[in-house]
Amino acid sequence: MVRQSLSDGDTVGGGALIFNYNTGTTDSSSLIQLMDLNGDKFADVVSELATQYTGPRGGYYGGLVTSPFALGDSTTDVDTISAGGSILPSSATKTKGGSEPSLGVSIAYNNSETKQQTSYIDMNGMPA
Repeated sequence: MVRQSLSDGDTVGGGALIFNYNTGTTDSSSLIQLMDLNGDKFADVVSELATQYTGPRGGYYGGLVTSPFALGDSTTDVDTISAGGSILPSSATKTKGGSEPSLGVSIAYNNSETKQQTSYIDMNGMPA
């Protein structure tokens, strides 16, 4: 199955001291999809506005037909919470150049949820 889609996403984030929070949303929708709607084993061209059907020999025929399809819309929401910082050792462990080694520590929690509003699959045996 071939699909052309469009995605639009927004992300907002901020932090203070060692804590950070980010949130984002991505909306995706299919523009054009090739799938067999009429059972002839040939891919029909399907969009939100019209469908171009194939005939029994694989050629397109009949012109565009208005189609009531919402091809595949989904929304993904992501939330991330993180905290991190550096642990500095005592001043007795300075290196040759005078800089102090440090150890970085961080922890993060990520939650992602995708909601699929519509999706069609080919039920007539076309290979995916």
